[in-house]
Amino acid sequence: MTAAEYLSKAIDESIKKNALVMRLVEIENSEDKASAIIKLLNGSVTEPDLIENSNFKELFSNCVIVNQKLIYLVIGKPLDDNIPKSPTLLYNSEHEYVVRKTTFKTKYGIIINK
Repeated sequence: MTAAEYLSKAIDESIKKNALVMRLVEIENSEDKASAIIKLLNGSVTEPDLIENSNFKELFSNCVIVNQKLIYLVIGKPLDDNIPKSPTLLYNSEHEYVVRKTTFKTKYGIIINK
């Protein structure tokens, strides 16, 4: 391997390593993670037809579905095995929808896990 090839390969590996380290820093920093989720929520779509073009996978990767009546997002550290069944929610709201002539209500909100 020539010096130029070795240097090029070393630079490529360094770039990959730095990308992984930066990703780890982003994951570990709860404040930045909370800001990113809030930004994602503020920019989320409100029309059901547009959900396919949104970042719903990012949003739901931080989601706890207790049951059909309660869904909440976790900001901060991931939850342990003790998932609260009735947490104190921030920015909570309720969504009403109809399935086969039956109206359902789902409460949703955000919790911060420090």
